[in-house]
Amino acid sequence: MTGLLRAVVTTLAMDERPPGDGAPWPPEADGAVVRAEPQIPIERYRALYDAVGHEHHWTSRILPDERLASEIHAPEIAVYTLTVRGETAGWFEIETHRHDRRARIVHFAMMPGFRGRHLAGPLLDRAIRLGFSDGIATLIIETNTLDHPAALQLYRAHGFREIARRDVLTPHISAYKSQTA
Repeated sequence: MTGLLRAVVTTLAMDERPPGDGAPWPPEADGAVVRAEPQIPIERYRALYDAVGHEHHWTSRILPDERLASEIHAPEIAVYTLTVRGETAGWFEIETHRHDRRARIVHFAMMPGFRGRHLAGPLLDRAIRLGFSDGIATLIIETNTLDHPAALQLYRAHGFREIARRDVLTPHISAYKSQTA
């Protein structure tokens, strides 16, 4: 299948860091570690992005090496990974704009083999807390109707509120990849 897919993008915002220490990891995630990946190697980033994004038609980071590196290694971008028992279970990317006290969770993803294990909530909680670092006043996240069907509900359950919706047309992933190959 090729061509354009119609999607509804929902933009959500949160205006203050939630109280408390955050959601605990489930018992089966004993030893879960979230760590920053400064200057993440391009190959590792692509592997994370493709493992989740292919299914949901993510195309914004399908870029030539030099351009991808300039985007993901920019000073305002931070990539974090979740490791459980030595395996990457999820990841997220935050873009921070300190001049207007806003940050955006650019990508939030659970690796396919770790979905349904009650890890997304605690991982999102960590992303929210990291997003509100350094005096940030507003944290933004977006999802669309091509993303995992639980995404919007998860974001709302963590306190994000809808601030906008828009219709978009996005290339089917196979058409996009064939154009950039």
